[in-house]
Amino acid sequence: MTRVLQISDLHFGTEVPRVTAALLALAHDKKPDVLIVSGDITQRATPEQFGSAKAFCQQLGIQHTLAIPGNHDISLLNLWARAFSPYAAYQMAFGTELEPHLMTDSLCIACVNTTRRWLHKNGQISKAQIERVCHQLKQAQPNQLRIVVVHQPVHVLRVQDE
Repeated sequence: MTRVLQISDLHFGTEVPRVTAALLALAHDKKPDVLIVSGDITQRATPEQFGSAKAFCQQLGIQHTLAIPGNHDISLLNLWARAFSPYAAYQMAFGTELEPHLMTDSLCIACVNTTRRWLHKNGQISKAQIERVCHQLKQAQPNQLRIVVVHQPVHVLRVQDE
């Protein structure tokens, strides 16, 4: 049986040692095959925070890691970085792919980057992203569990968010 560990909102830079220790113990006990980190990996998108988060993910000892950025993973205060290289610190730690996907014998995982450089809180999904995910899901075999990973919620409660 394939095991997946999905974590979100780690907010490295504000992490609580006993919580990270408990997560590390859980991963070593359950031995998941896939780690999904679904955004807000850091608190303020600094290279140091991303480095700490990457080191922690490596300590979990999980074969496959898929990560996507969250709104906290784009610099809030450094407007130059936000405008011209919003994902640079993320990509140094977690690789250049902002929307990774994974196909195994039992899984089809499609990740969607819902962040946008000028949105601080809310996310967006483009028509091209929807089409890409639909294509990836259509490639799945009947026995594969299909998982779509996003950071922000996709069901909107406010009309202005539609």
